[in-house]
Amino acid sequence: MNKKPFGTTGKEPFTAAAAAMILFAAALVLLGVYPFGKYTIVCSDMEQQFLDLTVGLFNNIKSGKNIFVTYSGGLGINLYAWGCYLLFSPFNILFLFFDAKYYQEVYTLIEILKFGMISFCTSVYFKKSRYANISGAFNIGFSLLYTFSAFSLVSVINVMWLDNIAMLPITLLGIERIIEDKKPAVLYFSFLYCLASNFYLAFITGLFAFLYYCYYIFTAGRKDFAKSLFTCALTVLLAAGTCAAVLIPVWLAVSGSYGEMFKSDALDSFIRWSPLEILRGFTLIRCSSANAKVLHIFFGVSPLLLTPVFLFSPDIPKKERIAAAAWLVFMVLGLLLRPLYYMWHLFREPTGFHGRFVYTAAFLCIVFSVRALKSARITVKRLAISAAAVLMLTAIAVCTEMSLHSLANLAAVFVFLAAYTYFPGAGSKKAAKIAVFAEAVILCGAGLYCFKQYNNFAQRSKYTESLKNISALAAETDDSGFYRATTVFPRSENSALSAGYNTTDCFSSLTNQKSLRLLSYLNMYCPRDYRYADNYYNSAVNESFFGIKYIYVSNGTEKQTDTAGREIYTKGGFSSAFRLTSEGYKKIKETENGTVYENTNAFPLMFACSENTAGIDSLDWVEMYQTGGCSSQEIFLNSLFDTDYVLYSGCGISRNGMSNAELRDNGDSTFTLVPLSNDAPAVLSYDFTAKKDGSYFTDTRAMYEPSDGYDLKYFTSINGIAAETKRSIAVSYEADDIGFYKAGDKITADIYTYRPLLIQEPVLLRLNTDSLNAFAQLAQQNALEQIKQDGSDITAHSNFDERRLVLSTLSYDKGFHVYIDGEETETLELADSLLGYYVPAGSHDIKIKYMSPGFKTSLAATVLFSVLSAIFLLAYNKINKTGR
Repeated sequence: MNKKPFGTTGKEPFTAAAAAMILFAAALVLLGVYPFGKYTIVCSDMEQQFLDLTVGLFNNIKSGKNIFVTYSGGLGINLYAWGCYLLFSPFNILFLFFDAKYYQEVYTLIEILKFGMISFCTSVYFKKSRYANISGAFNIGFSLLYTFSAFSLVSVINVMWLDNIAMLPITLLGIERIIEDKKPAVLYFSFLYCLASNFYLAFITGLFAFLYYCYYIFTAGRKDFAKSLFTCALTVLLAAGTCAAVLIPVWLAVSGSYGEMFKSDALDSFIRWSPLEILRGFTLIRCSSANAKVLHIFFGVSPLLLTPVFLFSPDIPKKERIAAAAWLVFMVLGLLLRPLYYMWHLFREPTGFHGRFVYTAAFLCIVFSVRALKSARITVKRLAISAAAVLMLTAIAVCTEMSLHSLANLAAVFVFLAAYTYFPGAGSKKAAKIAVFAEAVILCGAGLYCFKQYNNFAQRSKYTESLKNISALAAETDDSGFYRATTVFPRSENSALSAGYNTTDCFSSLTNQKSLRLLSYLNMYCPRDYRYADNYYNSAVNESFFGIKYIYVSNGTEKQTDTAGREIYTKGGFSSAFRLTSEGYKKIKETENGTVYENTNAFPLMFACSENTAGIDSLDWVEMYQTGGCSSQEIFLNSLFDTDYVLYSGCGISRNGMSNAELRDNGDSTFTLVPLSNDAPAVLSYDFTAKKDGSYFTDTRAMYEPSDGYDLKYFTSINGIAAETKRSIAVSYEADDIGFYKAGDKITADIYTYRPLLIQEPVLLRLNTDSLNAFAQLAQQNALEQIKQDGSDITAHSNFDERRLVLSTLSYDKGFHVYIDGEETETLELADSLLGYYVPAGSHDIKIKYMSPGFKTSLAATVLFSVLSAIFLLAYNKINKTGR
């Protein structure tokens, strides 16, 4: 172990940071990111989640409004808690100095700065660490390799993770400072930063730091570990306590709203990733968020070549090599075995973006590479053997998935090998340095190029133009009460930004998970993992129930023409807003910025309902879902008002024909649609005739055999316009809103599949708008009066002849407090998702306030632990000075 004392930082960290920022910025320029092109890096999760949340939080901060709640997204959400989870990086202070229309550029600047921070912190570690101390060009080069590892690059869309990626090396340095110098300050402040910026990756960072502590103590042969272990544990505990005001509110929000997402599925399979998938992760640059079966581990060829040299070199102590090999095996087993995979991911199955602890594996291999350079003889023979093994593994991965980035990887192997083969002696180190820097450029450039290809960078101008137009329309809408609104424009823009403060594009990505489940049962498009629910495929029923009163259509909205010759607004992909041509939607304003439609059947935010609603959470939701979303709507709305209206009526169909397919009769009105060849999909056509004017749906139920897997697709086309590609589930119920048709209109539905598909005869359903209107009138007749926002509170007035149960379409949250004439009353969770409460007979003033659950207690804990931490750090430092 290198006993060199911690010295000055030197120039390398600043050089490394500057190099990282220049490389990253140059890559963005070449990829056409604004102002050097038409694109913005704000895409995927950044666009769908973080951007609108950023606007909501910082608009409230700038205007001095309540930061604990927002009604401009998610049916009313805990703004503070989600801000703690996603937006508490110190870099986000920059948003205070810019208008929302520049937030895309602010995020781009933050990304550049954070990549500089990653390189800076890694270089500091390599400069000051007693285990992996290295200076000069190799310090900078290997810092860049970690900076541009695949996980770091793909985390561009999850910008809040980059802080932990950067602070991991400093946290490990803090471990060393406690062991060697008995100074806990570095560990305290670095881990405090990790927890504050993102508690989820902070758990991973902390777990890896514990493994680093064990490895360091073992390889150094330290016997006096008890005191240092206690100091590390106490330091981490104090850091967590100081972050209580962040950790407790966000944990209550995540565990309460999204708890069902985290159920373990360990019984399904003990193995999480196949060995081949793990091999691909280590040997290929694959910066994709679209493909769930991708492990973003790759961190450069140089560490892949040098790590085996370290593990098998007799120049390294045998005990150290055995411990290093065991640690690497443990990391790989964390990907292979599901129980260990759960442990790394906070004892849950992560959704969407998988393998979130692999940045620690990347850093570990790079550290071992540095150890090889410092302590092992890098001979041509040793390197050739290592290169042969790496080439063989890479060839296996490439043969199964040939691509541009895999070829770039192979090229890097040969470049690095050639550097050592053709430049012997002292020249080899110079050539190796050049190879490492060249590889950093390849990682950054090829990685960001692949990232752009997978995530489809959005066009900045469309976003800003739509934001301008929609904001202008919202400002011109004259309504003093509480209302909800949504927008119609291409999916590449973020509709939640368009709404004014007292409106909401209510189906945001952060909607309460239970409310999302209700939406899915009521035929609102909602993915099975509940990450988000966007209103691309709404029926008029859902929009009405959730009180969407206005629909803004930007003048930049794309249009299509259907086979009946009608112009329809599109929202990106295959979806379309046919509903605006149907009954119940009235055009009320048309300006140079676009058009405003009013939904005349919109329900009020709060209305009295049947006493039976209090027990609606006991309904068999699964049975309702499997009977179909349209049936669920009818059951649900009738239960609210003790009515028996028929909401939908069916129409007859006839088969028109099929191609490249055969039908196998399964009995019970089901059959299997089977492709005759793999070259083309099986296509089955149906003809429908609209018997009456009205809004129509197609109802399709289909499933694949379990042996075929659950990621297979089928899709439908209505009158030549394709509907959303479907994900196969155990029973896939799909109801596509195909819009308003006149009596006598012909409707053709085509079903496509590449695999045998078990299917029931589809049906055509017509929305009975008279019934919907009757439901809306009942809600409006039983509505509270004078519903409006007063700052961040909602106020209303009740005047009923008897005690009534009130339902609000705010997502239920323990942070909501209802006051009747100034006295707090009990809140209820209705329909297992929505806020409810009782109001007594007579005239009463209602006020709904919100406070993030646990905030006051957690704030007190933060103050207490801050004082304790200050005492601990000062006292510990003084004791150690006097002890010496």
